[in-house]
Amino acid sequence: MRRVQTKASAGDGRSQKPQNSAPFADGQVTWITIDGVCLPCIIRGGKPHGPVRIIEDKLLNRLSSTDAVNAAFQSCRLLVSKYLTNLEALRMTYHAGETFGVFSCKDLVVDIDEFRALYMRIVQVLCLKNTTVTGGWVQVNNRYVVYVYTE
Repeated sequence: MRRVQTKASAGDGRSQKPQNSAPFADGQVTWITIDGVCLPCIIRGGKPHGPVRIIEDKLLNRLSSTDAVNAAFQSCRLLVSKYLTNLEALRMTYHAGETFGVFSCKDLVVDIDEFRALYMRIVQVLCLKNTTVTGGWVQVNNRYVVYVYTE
């Protein structure tokens, strides 16, 4: 049997998509790295969403500045968090449960792209000032927002 070259395989200069460039399916778990920290993410609407408790623990708690963080939050829009579904929680537990513990439908996730933009803005502002801060997430009118506690 003879191998036949097609136009696409003959190298006619047109670019081809890699075979594994297909978008992730909703409900699939993937890993994202932000500032050297690997985070498990669930895909929703074709976009990765990361668990709030892990983002807070691994990334936000490392930041330490009051005025800088307050200034960064004033110029950024709020992140909207959503609850995991039972199936998503099961998948997250299966893929990341050994490292991060059991996930449930009470765990919240935020859009990773939106969080990354907020996080990078905070890091930029922190490079300008040096003070101390602690923070977390609070629910206000059925929306979870970041809070900053100054001592």
